[in-house]
Parts: sequence; structure tokens; C-alpha cells
Amino acid sequence: MSMKNTKKPQILSLSTEEVKLIEVLKEEKSPTELAENTTIPRTTINYILKDLVARGIITKIKHGKRFSYKVSDKEKLTKLNDEVRSFFDPSLSVIGIPSFSGLRAYKGIDAIISLHEKLMYEEPKYSRVKVIQPNKSFLNMFDTASVEQIIALNKAISGSNIILDGIIEEDAYQIYEDYWKVDPEGYGKLNKTFLNRSTAYVTVQKNFISFENELWIYFDSVVIVNYKEKVAVQITNSETQGLLAALYDTLKATGIKIDHTKEISKREK
Repeated sequence: MSMKNTKKPQILSLSTEEVKLIEVLKEEKSPTELAENTTIPRTTINYILKDLVARGIITKIKHGKRFSYKVSDKEKLTKLNDEVRSFFDPSLSVIGIPSFSGLRAYKGIDAIISLHEKLMYEEPKYSRVKVIQPNKSFLNMFDTASVEQIIALNKAISGSNIILDGIIEEDAYQIYEDYWKVDPEGYGKLNKTFLNRSTAYVTVQKNFISFENELWIYFDSVVIVNYKEKVAVQITNSETQGLLAALYDTLKATGIKIDHTKEISKREK
């Protein structure tokens, strides 16, 4: 993620309503007192309190059958501040995401490629890695990664003996070719590295998968990549993996088989 982007990671950011509650909770208060001291509806207050407690920002205190809340002690808040700062530390390429088990975030194109290389070479031989690659995703990759970095990723794919089980948009190859017309030299270097891979690709209708994130489903990990922000999230939670794999299978069943090697070969210069 770019250092110029001043937004906090979504899991640590605070909404306007959350900030209002935290300001009031400098002193211990019950939900009723919070409703009296703010313009926030009581049902919304209960929802926000539950989330802030889970994130360690406020503390829940029991008084018999009733509960009150206050801002967490300085030690906890300092830890959260450190976690926010670490996300923007350019020296770190791997970040643990607080309050979420089985998630890790990777910053930077090199870190994303290294993650893919590691997971590919850990895959059982000839296993299928399921991939959803929307046009927006690979166009963002072309914009943010160098030709050498994309070639490194392609070499990892071809050298790891995996089968790329992919879903792409029906006009993906044409968009790929059009993008590289302005850079024939880069296109010439890159194109041949898309050939040496085992694939089982299908295409789906144009704009049917028009999101920017890219999904990779490995044997024991799911990786979601956003090349525009240069960030990837690795998910090792088995339930989440199973859910995403089922969604992938449903989507692929609607696709049309395509010969990847033939399509790339037609565009060889």
C-alpha cells in the first residue's frame, strides 16, 4: 500500500460514530448513558460497543447483571497504535492482522510474488490452483509491476508443476494484447512466459467479474490480491477456504472452456 495513502487499514479505522463514543468513554458509562450523551441510536450503540470491545479499543465491565464500558488502558491503545504504524512501515512486507485469526497481509509487489512462489512450490505436484483473474486485476498488475516482476511470477507458475484452473473474462486476451501494443519490447519479453504453463481456463461474460481483486485458492491457503494497492491477504482459515472454493466452483460451472496456449500463441510477435 502506498505511503501516500493516509487511510488506516479498514480493520483498525474508526467511523465518526465510533470516535464520538470513544470520546464519551473517557469516563466509564453504560449504554443508556451513552445514548443520553450522544445522538447515536441505542441499537447502533450496542453494535458499535461489541465491535470496539472485540478490537480491544474499549473494555467491557460487569456490574452484577449490567455492563458498562470505558476506553481501554494506555498499554492496549499503545499496542493498537503500534499495529497501525507497522502497517505503513515500508521496511515490513508481512503484517499480522489484529483480532483476526488465520489472516496475514503482504505489502508490495515483491512480497506478493514471493508469497505466490512459496505457495506454488509447496503445492502437491500437478495439483490445481484455482484462480479468478478479472480484467481490472491484471491491468492493475501491468500498471504497478515491472515486466521483470511479472515474468518472475510467470516463471514460478510454469516451474512449479501446478495446473492453473482459471476463470477470466471473455475479452481478456484482447485487452491484454491492446495494453501491450504501446510497449512492443515489453510485450515480446512477457508474452512467451505466459506459454509454459498447464491450464484449465474458462471464460465468463464480459464485466461478470468486474471487481479489482484477484482470488487464488491453494491447497491450504486462499490469497486475495489487489495490485492497485499492492496488497495481498493470505487466508488460512479452513472454513473461509471452503466457502471461497465452493463459490469458485459455482462460478466456473457457468464458464466456457478456452485454450490458453492457443490464444497466447496467436499473439506471439
